[in-house]
Amino acid sequence: IKIEIVRYQAKSLDNSFRENYFEPVSLVFENNFCCNCGYCSSICPVGSITVTADDLKIDSETCIKCGLCFSVCPRSFPSEHIFTVLNKLNPNLKDGAASNYYINAYTASTKSDEIKEVCQDGGIVTTLLYYLLKEKEIDAAIAVTHSEDIWRPKPIIIENVDDLYKTAGTKYANSPSLTILNEAQKFDKIAVVGSPCMMLALKKGSIYPIGTSIFNNIKYTIGLFCMESFSYDNVINISTEIFNKKLENILKMDISGGKFIVKDKNGEEAKVPLKEVTSLARDVCHYCSDLTSEFADIS
Repeated sequence: IKIEIVRYQAKSLDNSFRENYFEPVSLVFENNFCCNCGYCSSICPVGSITVTADDLKIDSETCIKCGLCFSVCPRSFPSEHIFTVLNKLNPNLKDGAASNYYINAYTASTKSDEIKEVCQDGGIVTTLLYYLLKEKEIDAAIAVTHSEDIWRPKPIIIENVDDLYKTAGTKYANSPSLTILNEAQKFDKIAVVGSPCMMLALKKGSIYPIGTSIFNNIKYTIGLFCMESFSYDNVINISTEIFNKKLENILKMDISGGKFIVKDKNGEEAKVPLKEVTSLARDVCHYCSDLTSEFADIS
């Protein structure tokens, strides 16, 4: 931890030394470790970083090599070990071998018929957001919806319950949800829904480099269980090559009981062993050890 603090006390160093000392987050992307969560693009003080679902670019002309992007990246230095030590010191946490640290665990399902019609499984994430918006606990939420391309997700800011149903259901292609954190700065209280890597990025951003989050309007983080995600191109490949179905005809995708399952608009369901699609997952997902979004407020 002391090493990371020293990084940000280097203001007196001359530029030539700083340029060699601070590594921009492109190092992570070039070595195929990037999650494309998008947090680096939001935290960059000079707007040098552009992140999409499958790409990351840094403008070398404007980048000041401050190190912020590297410090909050969920795939830079292994901060999980630091958090594990802190978790062990928290008497309220239980250590679940398969589920990581947690306070309490429940099995639940929504009571809303409207949410049941659009949800992936139990509809709990949608129900939580519905409650938070309805009770004015938050002003908005960052989540994911479908874009113009079928099954290509995009981040969205939800301000009311009417738009909430657009976010229901799992999208198996990656979405750089944290790229719109700056856009959400106009709200006083927000919730962020995301995958485990996104929750780790937000956790690191609340500690490094200054001990407090730059995005202090984040009131709740809601983590999703995630085994792996895919590029949009490989979602197409799963549909067309493995299931021999056009992607636009797919109504739902799911992972359950060791199977990857698709249901088309005709009501037909097909499934294959999960191992048949695992090789198509993004490379970075194979290095992830967090199934349950341990660093979220609730998963």
